Amino acid sequence: MARLVSYICIAVFPAGWLVPLALGVDCYLSFVGLDLPQVSRGLAPYNSFPMMNSARLCFRMAFIWLALVIAFWTYRKLKHERSS
Repeated sequence: MARLVSYICIAVFPAGWLVPLALGVDCYLSFVGLDLPQVSRGLAPYNSFPMMNSARLCFRMAFIWLALVIAFWTYRKLKHERSS
């Protein structure tokens, strides 16, 4: 059972950074499509939700997650090469 959970984590972990990236892109595009025209005309934003701040946070999370994935696979590859 523990081996199965390990395999699932190894399969899901590398692709998981795409979820916050997609959320960040969605927030950014929502801001550009809805709020930017309003703000550029001097009007109040369409949404009261801070779209750019949430997009920035999602992008940070995605790229930190991607860095962890790269570090994990690099460590695993180096460990495998040393043991061979």
